[in-house]
Amino acid sequence: MLPTVLTMATDNVANVRFNVAKTLQRIGPFLEPSAVQTQVKPILDKLNTDSDVDVKYFASEAIAGIAGNHIANYIIEKIFFIFFIKM
Repeated sequence: MLPTVLTMATDNVANVRFNVAKTLQRIGPFLEPSAVQTQVKPILDKLNTDSDVDVKYFASEAIAGIAGNHIANYIIEKIFFIFFIKM
């Protein structure tokens, strides 16, 4: 699914591009962190500089959402380690 979504990021229609950003935000939590860094983030960064304001908005929302999700996962892993592994 990811390759198809990524190819639509260059579509001529702004609604398609902002739906790419929204889709990437939704599927981001299910992707490997390496895929997010190497494939998703560069596309969202590009969409964040789009000429359409709606595309920019949804791209920036996706960037914030994905970053927040990965930070939350990192914190949960650390708490798990502290409470269950070290005990």
